[in-house]
Amino acid sequence: RLSSKGGKSTSSDGKSGKGSFNSKGKSGKSSSYSKGKSGKSSNNEPHFEHENDVASDGKSQSSLPARANGSNSNDVGSFLAQPDTNAFLPIIFQAPDPVAMMQITDNPTSRPTASLSLSPIMRPTKLPTSRPTIRPTKLLTEAPTTRPTPFPTPKPSLKPLTQAPVTTNPTNAPTGHCQLSESSRSEQIREIINSVSLKDDLVDPTSPQSLALDWITNKDSLRICPGNKTRLIQRYVAAVFYFSTGGGSWKQCNAPKDFDDPVSVERANAECQIEMNTFPDQTSGSQAWLTASSECEWGGLACLPETSSCSFCLGELSFENNGLIGTIPSELKEWVELRRLALQQGGLRGTIPTELSSLSNLLVFDLDYNELSGTLSAELLESWKDLKELDLNNNSLSGTISSRIGRLTDLRFLQLDSNDFTGTLPSQLGDLKMLIFMSVVDLNLNGIMPPQVCTNRGEPNDSNNGNLAVLIADCTTPDPKHDSAAKVFCECCSDCGIQKDSTTISQFAPFWIAQRNQPH
Repeated sequence: RLSSKGGKSTSSDGKSGKGSFNSKGKSGKSSSYSKGKSGKSSNNEPHFEHENDVASDGKSQSSLPARANGSNSNDVGSFLAQPDTNAFLPIIFQAPDPVAMMQITDNPTSRPTASLSLSPIMRPTKLPTSRPTIRPTKLLTEAPTTRPTPFPTPKPSLKPLTQAPVTTNPTNAPTGHCQLSESSRSEQIREIINSVSLKDDLVDPTSPQSLALDWITNKDSLRICPGNKTRLIQRYVAAVFYFSTGGGSWKQCNAPKDFDDPVSVERANAECQIEMNTFPDQTSGSQAWLTASSECEWGGLACLPETSSCSFCLGELSFENNGLIGTIPSELKEWVELRRLALQQGGLRGTIPTELSSLSNLLVFDLDYNELSGTLSAELLESWKDLKELDLNNNSLSGTISSRIGRLTDLRFLQLDSNDFTGTLPSQLGDLKMLIFMSVVDLNLNGIMPPQVCTNRGEPNDSNNGNLAVLIADCTTPDPKHDSAAKVFCECCSDCGIQKDSTTISQFAPFWIAQRNQPH
């Protein structure tokens, strides 16, 4: 027995005392694997935890008696180096044959004999020999040598080569839309919009301008790039108009509640039935506002036919009785190609922006039945030289009628009824030789109808007479004793007072009625 705590061992020379594989005699320090009653243990040889380590055939597989007859303790190393079937036992320690060890002791006890012959038979042989000898050999020798060499080398060496330009020049590598980072795109858009809207409006988070800027920067699914400046401004101005006139509470064509939800977008488009057909070959549609479709296809908008100098240019903005409220934004000045601006029967208030004088191509300006106030700017009248229809009845416009109205030499239709204009009618109205219909009823005007206007009375296309088929005023005598209210005395008017229907208009101006919505 090699490891017996507290017990005695008999040496190979038959003498009792401290056990020693070195056979040094009665005295000396023990070189055995366990401490006896005296002496210190040496760790030159492996310690065996199990007393019962015996080979499966019950026979000794080592030659420990030779060691007992004077062999050096290093023989254990030679024993471990012997080629044997136990060479692949678990790496913990390879136990010498317990039977051979039994030969070292002359008087073995019965206790280790029973344990050594029964307990280790199953465990040391089956577990270490069947599994560790085959599987670990293949996994450790074959797999690491064949696989790690081809795979790790090509992939890590190629990838950094393709990604190198990104890491070497991070500032010159755009990562967002329009070949710009999101912050750069936002900054450039704001810089462009600063030239369109007032700064105070843009910094107010509740203003239509601020809401429109946020939409076109962050929410517009079309994602216009700053490089497309003209289109960016046009689309931004449309959003300003939407938020300025109560968009979201219109009767039709409101923006979807969720721009990213296809169902919401489809529902909004289905609720828009307004489509323009004023100009031939124009691009129009009936899509909801602020959707990803072109603004030319939003209900109430239409674009002119594309030319080399005009692509996606808005030519018409028309809404009648669609529940518009709020104010007319001055940003509409950017739509310089606009031909028709008609926003009838709404709840628009405020003034007519003088900035709209930039719309020099305007043919129709129709804002009747709203709540507009202020004056009819002379600057507007001077700029709209191609205007054919000016319809502002049933508002609260005030001031005098400027003599500059005579500059609208191509005007065909003029209706200023039911406003708060004061003063007299300017004689320059007689310069409107193309005028077919004129109504100045229910105003705070006085005086007489200018003779220059009366000379234009006649039938349209009548070469012998003028074109003014319909002329309507309050018609009273010039004697204030008969009527203290301000009235315009008119001897050449076709009708007097407010017309309850369009009978007079259709009777005296069939030419205009047929063409008023088809500007030349």
